[in-house]
Amino acid sequence: MSDYYIDPQTGFNVKTAKAHLKKGSCCKCGCLHCPYGYTLNKFGLEVKKYNDQDRDLAKEIFDAHKNTTTQSLLSSAFGNQSKKSLDQYHFIYLKGYLCGLCLIQGKIVTELLLHENFNSQGINKSIIENYL
Repeated sequence: MSDYYIDPQTGFNVKTAKAHLKKGSCCKCGCLHCPYGYTLNKFGLEVKKYNDQDRDLAKEIFDAHKNTTTQSLLSSAFGNQSKKSLDQYHFIYLKGYLCGLCLIQGKIVTELLLHENFNSQGINKSIIENYL
């Protein structure tokens, strides 16, 4: 993972959690990829049902996780589970940005797929469950 990427919506350079960690402390500005928990605590998460608006980015996240080595090892070890489609997932947003997908059964998050740029921010199943 690099220190920056170009936001396709705005064209701006965005610092990743890796760049923020190199700085060594939180600036309390609400940076999108704050690894210190400030942005997550201040802005929280939004969990929404599937929508077509963010389908392309959601498909990227879904496909990136679908093709992981772990996923293929589990499939071969335990048999291929029923195929899940994108429309079964809820979308997770931080500051209006789609940061991941999750499967929810009742009030339990059973699967979490984060966009690679949001992996170091402390977003996990139990935190998402607090927003349900």
